[in-house]
Amino acid sequence: LVGVALQQRKDPPENLESTSKGRPLHRAQEEHRRCGTTAANTHMTRLRILCFHSFRLSGDNMRKQLFDLANLGASLADLATLDFVDGGHRLGDDALPERLQALFPPPYFEWWNAREGAGGTAIYDHLEASLAKVERHIAEHGPYDGYLGFSQGGCVAHTLSLLSMRDPSFASRVPAPRFAILLSCRLSRHTEHSELVAGAAAAPLPLPLLSAEAPAPSSSCARHARNSASASARAASASSAAAIAFEAACLASTASASAAAARS
Repeated sequence: LVGVALQQRKDPPENLESTSKGRPLHRAQEEHRRCGTTAANTHMTRLRILCFHSFRLSGDNMRKQLFDLANLGASLADLATLDFVDGGHRLGDDALPERLQALFPPPYFEWWNAREGAGGTAIYDHLEASLAKVERHIAEHGPYDGYLGFSQGGCVAHTLSLLSMRDPSFASRVPAPRFAILLSCRLSRHTEHSELVAGAAAAPLPLPLLSAEAPAPSSSCARHARNSASASARAASASSAAAIAFEAACLASTASASAAAARS
């Protein structure tokens, strides 16, 4: 996926449908690796990816997950620069159990905290503050080529993409990404996003997407985007070694807060 985005910079396609010239994204990426295509040896500007951490962690902790506890960060290092942003709501330093604080030290942030709404939807407290913070970060440090999000952060990345591509007011302030990498996330259940989510189900976003997840078709972000070959660019976690390593590293923190995470 990242290899395809690099090739777009060298030889921009006329439209998204021709990005990989009919080949699945993972095949195109393999060809770039086999041919040794990197940002360094093609003299291209490195891709810039904005990363969104999981529930009740932080950008610094996600950096540790990606680079110290898994190899996903290193696997992208020759192609892209990863930037990290904290959620919009800061929590107390005791938000994680003591046994995990040594591994994932404070401060801790969340993008929202969900409470049940009507008709199976939810109300996301602190969401507006988080969106405003991301908007400011992108204005000050962007633009970004793509998003990478894990768990609640993956939902943030998908929601930002949805708003930038379907909400004209939001799109005027935050440009849409060129691709997204979403790990173990779900669709937004926020009441105010119901129509946007339903619209994306009916007419998927023209967004190259890699979604690594446990099978959950009813809540999958991957159903709501198309890759450059007009089919969902999905990779189940069983077929994605990087995602498996990343999720294994995160398992301790997510499992320990399972009750809180379930509400998000």
